[in-house]
Amino acid sequence: MSQRQQSVAFAVALVFLSSSACVRALPTGAAPESTPTPAAPNVEPTPAIVTPAPSPSPTATPVASSCPTLLGIRVTVFATQPQKDRVVLDATPLSEQCAAFPGRLVCPLGREGSEQRTQCEAARIGAEGPVWTIQPYRRGVVEPLEGSGYLAAVVGRGLVTACSRVQPDVCTNIEIR
Repeated sequence: MSQRQQSVAFAVALVFLSSSACVRALPTGAAPESTPTPAAPNVEPTPAIVTPAPSPSPTATPVASSCPTLLGIRVTVFATQPQKDRVVLDATPLSEQCAAFPGRLVCPLGREGSEQRTQCEAARIGAEGPVWTIQPYRRGVVEPLEGSGYLAAVVGRGLVTACSRVQPDVCTNIEIR
């Protein structure tokens, strides 16, 4: 077979699979020796996916509706390390429902260290604590401290913002100079 005959035979033999799973021969100008037949699609049934129902939590957590309403976040300087140009900030979610704190207009979501406060802070802010961001003055970095998302280390200077993960429109700013 000459090279030209091989080219024509090769062009006739080229076949493409269309999106409808039918086989089509490319038009070559020469009549093919045999007409390709459509291939039967090989379809296997999809197995059913069974998702088990989640098991109830062993400890009861308060429903968000049983927690005080989030009013804002108070951010204070917890510690300073001037030699390292470092400040540690503490974020406290606040509410105006202060039955546990007589005489106060705003208060934390519960008593320090109580299970109710921990669970309500997770329901209102997020279990990881607030989202910390910084608009630095020249240089500045803010990072949550290991083990407590409510404490964050700031190295440098800038405008630091703490926002709820659950209610992102609840934010507080503090300027570190």
